[in-house]
Amino acid sequence: MLIVIFIFIFWIWLPLLTGRLAVRKGYSFLWWTLGGGLVGLVFLSFLPFANQPNGNPKVQADLKRKGNALGAALAAVFCLLLALKLFKLL
Repeated sequence: MLIVIFIFIFWIWLPLLTGRLAVRKGYSFLWWTLGGGLVGLVFLSFLPFANQPNGNPKVQADLKRKGNALGAALAAVFCLLLALKLFKLL
């Protein structure tokens, strides 16, 4: 039962929370959900808001691009680690 709770919290709930926070900050839900979890949540908490209504549009677009690239990189790392673990190479 404890393992089910662990899986629910760290593999389902925490990445969805990270994706939701990413949307509130103006970043991509998909990249931050896939790159989510505790590490993604920590990275995302230090990123600035990219959807401020009175901000410069070029700066906002640059923040979104960089933040989503970071989320995509985290997603790639986590997917690679998962694949290596599934194929017992790690």
